[in-house]
Amino acid sequence: MKRLFTGSRPWSLLAGAAGAVLVLIGTRARLGPDDWAGLGQWVGGLGAFYAAWAALRIARDEVGRESRREAERQRVHAYFVSGS
Repeated sequence: MKRLFTGSRPWSLLAGAAGAVLVLIGTRARLGPDDWAGLGQWVGGLGAFYAAWAALRIARDEVGRESRREAERQRVHAYFVSGS
């Protein structure tokens, strides 16, 4: 199965997660109880964008795979018809 994060390293994902945790710890003193709900909505929105990106990438890969299959079918069909 093809990796979703081609070209990226696992340490970069870990560094991003660690950075997010550090930002949350750093802003903890500044945020009141009502502000945490807004922060959760922002994080959920970013998750939605990531999910949409992943879905579009999977769809693009599937379209490319299907076009290669169709080209192979056409090539084999042309050979079969002309070879008779």
